[in-house]
Amino acid sequence: MIRSSLRWVLILGCLVVLGPLALRLTGGLRDASGGPATTLLVNATPGPAAVAGVVSLALAAGAGVLGGWAFSMGTGLACAGLVLAWARWGLGTLDSIVRRAGDGSDLTALGVEGLAAGLLALGVCTLVVGVSNRRQPDGGKGRGLLVLEAEGDSTRRNATVAGVLAGAGAGALVIWLCAVTELRGQTLLAVVIGGIGAGAASHLVGNSMRTTLSPVPAVAGLTLVALASPLVAKGMHGDSVLAAVFGGKVLPLARPVSLDWAAGALLGVPVGMGWAGAVLDVRAAEEPAESQAEAAGR
Repeated sequence: MIRSSLRWVLILGCLVVLGPLALRLTGGLRDASGGPATTLLVNATPGPAAVAGVVSLALAAGAGVLGGWAFSMGTGLACAGLVLAWARWGLGTLDSIVRRAGDGSDLTALGVEGLAAGLLALGVCTLVVGVSNRRQPDGGKGRGLLVLEAEGDSTRRNATVAGVLAGAGAGALVIWLCAVTELRGQTLLAVVIGGIGAGAASHLVGNSMRTTLSPVPAVAGLTLVALASPLVAKGMHGDSVLAAVFGGKVLPLARPVSLDWAAGALLGVPVGMGWAGAVLDVRAAEEPAESQAEAAGR
């Protein structure tokens, strides 16, 4: 019971303390006209943007590592995702960015930022997986950062590649269907649901190859989607990007921006893997049994 209570203290701390702190930093960024049509790369205040990005990453990584060390892999990834979700809320949306520029000139920068956000999520995810592996009852024997269980080295490599591709494909399809507007929250939720699809697909593909993948390959798959989406939209719409955005006809995959990708991946992928039947962390499975035993002891 105490352990479960402390877990919720950490989660609530991310929701009401660390996350709002990150939001305060990203919400202070301004574009060239003094407006809020900003991301960590597309803005007129690079100094504060760099500070906001570094501090948000540090807060997310710290919360994630603490959650992964003390509780479970899923808890660590959720805590990191919650902090980055708050940080994303202070940034602009695709329609505001395109409207300010008057064209699609910022889409290339958004693609680069999508890649950077995905790599950020990958780094945090790798840290959390590594810490969680060491805290397993068996000391993490045989567990890797990409593969948790496998029958052989060649199977590990093939399953990892398959997991990345399956995660990218499933994630892209789900986000395409769910990202119907450019509104904050809606784009974040679209990537969260896409992360669920990516995690489930990655696990199922790995399981079919007798391998249990970690969340890292699925997050890597979403990173590829984050990079490609704005670039594809720019080539697809050309000079009519502004009209496509305001007409609701822009490529749906281009609607999520910046930290949508990082937060959505960290929040969604573990859920999808859990739904697909992956046992990512033995300690998480033991928590209900411990609670029942404590209750019975009373």
